[in-house]
Amino acid sequence: MSPNVKLQRLLKIIEQLRTGQTINAEDLARSCDVSVRTIYRDLELLQQSGLEIQYDDVSQGYRLLTSRFVLPANFSLSEALSLILIGTVGRTQSDQTGIPFLDDAQSAAFKILNQLPHKLRTELTPLVTAHEIHIGAINPLDNAAETFQIIQQSIKDGLQLSIVYGSLFEGKTIKTKLSPYRVFFAARSWYIVGNSSLHKEVRTFNLARFHSLTPTKTRYTIPPRFSLEKYFGNAWSMIKGETRYHVVIEFEPKVAQNVAEVQWHKTQKVTRLDNGRIRYEVNVDGIDEITWWILGYGSQAHVIEPEELRERIHQHAREVLTQGESR
Repeated sequence: MSPNVKLQRLLKIIEQLRTGQTINAEDLARSCDVSVRTIYRDLELLQQSGLEIQYDDVSQGYRLLTSRFVLPANFSLSEALSLILIGTVGRTQSDQTGIPFLDDAQSAAFKILNQLPHKLRTELTPLVTAHEIHIGAINPLDNAAETFQIIQQSIKDGLQLSIVYGSLFEGKTIKTKLSPYRVFFAARSWYIVGNSSLHKEVRTFNLARFHSLTPTKTRYTIPPRFSLEKYFGNAWSMIKGETRYHVVIEFEPKVAQNVAEVQWHKTQKVTRLDNGRIRYEVNVDGIDEITWWILGYGSQAHVIEPEELRERIHQHAREVLTQGESR
C-alpha cells in the first residue's frame, strides 16, 4: 500500500474525530472503505503519535479530546504539504520502504495535521493523495535500530564507542574505538563518519556492518570545523581518492538527456554535441566510484579522458567477456 493512501485515511479519521462527535470503529471503517481491524491499527498509531483519542464505553465509540499541543505557526498550503510528505519518508514497522528510523517524522506529521485549520486540512487531502516520495532501493537495516540509538546517544554524551565491525575495505572483522562525528543517509543506507583509533584517522562506517558496539567512559569532542563536505571533498560519492582527475565522457543520444538533466556531481559541466549527444565533464577525487557509474551505461558511454579511466573501463569489459566464455 502506498504510504500516501494510508496518510490520506489517517487524515480523514482525524477530520471526522475533530467534529466532536463520538464515532465507532465500524462507522470509520465504512467511511474509509477498510476493515475494522485496519481502523483499530490506525487509531492506535494516532494515539502513539500523541493525539488524545479516547474510547467511550457508554457510546462504544471514539472521540478526540482537546489537544494539549501548542498550535503551530500559520503554515501555507505548500509548507504544510512539504512537512507531511517528509513524514511519509520514514517507514513504519509494517512498511519496508522509506528511510529506516524516521518513524517519528510520521508522528510529527499527524500532530501537525491535527492542529491545522479545517480549511487547510480540506485543501491538503487531494494533494496528499497526489504526491508520493519513492526512495528506491535501500538497506532496510532490520536489526540495527538499537545500534542506531546507541550511536545517537554516544554523540549526545560525547563518549567513544568500542566497536566490532565487518570491514569490506580490509576484508576482515576489525575492532576499534570510534568517536562518531556525523550520521548521514546515502547510497541506500545509514553511515557513520568518525575517528577510528585503529586507523588513527576519520573513517566511514556502514551501519549495517556493525557486529557489536559498547559505550566507553572515554570522552571525545567533534572538531568544530569538521564537515562532511570537506571530508568527502570531490569524491564522486563517498570514496575519496588521493588523486584528482578531470573526467570527460561522451554519452550517446539514447541516454544523453537522462544524464544531462541530473545533477550528479557539484563540479559537473554538460555540453550539447551534434546528433543529440552530450559531453560530460567533472573533477573527481579518485575514479573507483565513477567507474561503476559509467559501466552502468554500457556502450552508451565513451570515456575520452583520463587514459587511466579508459583502461579501467576496458579492463572491466575484458573480464566480463572472459568470465562469460569460461562458463
